[in-house]
This record gives sequence, C-alpha cells and structure tokens, in this order.
Amino acid sequence: MKFLVVLLAVAALGFASDTLTGHSGGVGYALPETDDTLDTYAYNDGEVFSSIPASFTDYAVVDDYTAAVDADAILETYTCWAVTTASAPTALELLVVEDASGAPSGAPVSQVSYTTAAASSGFTFGSYDVLIAVMDLTSDEPVIPIGSTMWLGSHRNDGSSWYPACGTTVTGSEAYRTVAAGWAWETISASLQSGDLFKVIDGTVSLNRTTWAGIKNMF
Repeated sequence: MKFLVVLLAVAALGFASDTLTGHSGGVGYALPETDDTLDTYAYNDGEVFSSIPASFTDYAVVDDYTAAVDADAILETYTCWAVTTASAPTALELLVVEDASGAPSGAPVSQVSYTTAAASSGFTFGSYDVLIAVMDLTSDEPVIPIGSTMWLGSHRNDGSSWYPACGTTVTGSEAYRTVAAGWAWETISASLQSGDLFKVIDGTVSLNRTTWAGIKNMF
C-alpha cells in the first residue's frame, strides 16, 4: 500500500516526462525506457554509499556524460536522487563542466537554474527521505556536441543543503567532487569510495553538429 501511495504522489506532480514508473526490488523510480533516455543509473537502495557528498554552496558533485558518436545530445530533463535537511527544492542548477583528459576541468561553463519537481522516493537515508528530483531543462536546453564528454551534476544554490546519492556501479569514469571553494575537483574515491551519481538524463539527438564555442554563447 505504501508503494502505491508514493507512486501516486510522484505522478501527481506532473513531471516533464509523461510518467514516472515505480519498480519493486529496491531500484527506486526511473523514467521509462525509451529512445529519449540518454543515460540511466536509477536509484538502487542496495548500492548507496554509506556517506554521500554534498552539492551546495562551494561543494559540488558531477559525473561524466558522453554524447553519442553520431549525434549531438539535446538535454531535456535531468533526474537525480538526493537528501536534504531542508524542504524539497523547487529549483536546482545543472552544473556543466568541460572535460580535461578524463576529469572535470575547473569552473562550470554553465550553471543555469531550472524548475524542479521533487518528491519522496519512498526510500530513506538515515532519518531523511531520499528525494527524486526532476529538473526541467526545456527552458534553456543544454547541448552536448558529438563525441564530447561533459561533467554534469545537480547543485542547490538557495542556502539549503543538497546531498546527491551515489551508487557503487561505475560506468565510464567515477564521479568527482569539490570539497572547498575554487572548483578544484577530486575523485570521490579519494575520501569516500568509487562510484557514480544516480541519475537519468532524458532528451533528444540532433544530426546537426555544433561547435562547443557556439554552444557556450547560448548560456
């Protein structure tokens, strides 16, 4: 019965996707498997770190995403799972960081705030609800050029805490984080353990290749 109540509450929020589908067995909520899903690592309660990194004020967490070799990727939603000691966010920033030889490079090239719908996933971390947060990127869609790797992550910038959940499965490169001001990135395994951010990236692909210099002018 609890599962059904949570599913109905999430559906009632009217996320950017048509539906959010609940899965039994501790894998949380994930966007439907469609051709529009560009990257999927849905929440899995059995793989969650015992400590999770922060992404607010001077702290940030990002994970790599590489556009398909045959098309630019136009990002439309970014879904993540996180814990906060405050109320659920109504907006989050999407951090977009360039790649430098397999690691995030310096300050984000884009740090746009997007409308976010968030609700309890039905899981808890400690005494806190694990939220599922869906960022609607359609107001200013980021574009990742063909073959390019960018580092993406959610970030809260309203003075409240935000701890994105990480899992132990690594696809591509492990996640990176900052632990002080200045956008100095380190692997999360340097002080926690190796893993990736739980996230679902949804969007479309375009055969029109665009230079990254032109894309940065869009932000």
